[in-house]
Amino acid sequence: MNIFGNLLINEQVEIDQSIIECAARVIQQYAMEDRLLDSSDSDKKLEHLMRATERYLKRYMDVCEAHYNNPSWVANWQHEQSAIFNNHASDYEELYRSVSHMQEAPYFMSQWSICFLIDAALNEHGFTSLDDYLKADRVALSELNYTIRFCENLLQVIHSEFISK
Repeated sequence: MNIFGNLLINEQVEIDQSIIECAARVIQQYAMEDRLLDSSDSDKKLEHLMRATERYLKRYMDVCEAHYNNPSWVANWQHEQSAIFNNHASDYEELYRSVSHMQEAPYFMSQWSICFLIDAALNEHGFTSLDDYLKADRVALSELNYTIRFCENLLQVIHSEFISK
């Protein structure tokens, strides 16, 4: 399922240094609170968190750049992709349910933004199809959910530090 449609996703945009520093603080907080550095697979977990976050933020910035260049095109793209976003949400309903509150105040995340978050985590953990997801064991699903929870918390921190001020 192509959630991007004809949106140019190049993930080449530079993430603002203040966002990178914010992400580093949240990763450090997670590492300390969850004792990630004490586990044998800490590098792998931290890499998943960082790469999923980077993928999400770069895709988000690609949409922002497209909106800046042509706001009406982005509105049309959202409309055209709406059914695909809905199908994605239906296929991965449990994952969406865990972050659905982000569509409400004070975050107001769009349908495409939540879809990108879920997709970035799925891709980072090697889930390339719904079938992969449905066949995953509890450990793989737990790691996926952890990454989604991290991204959700990071976005909440970004919102409080940069948007709601």
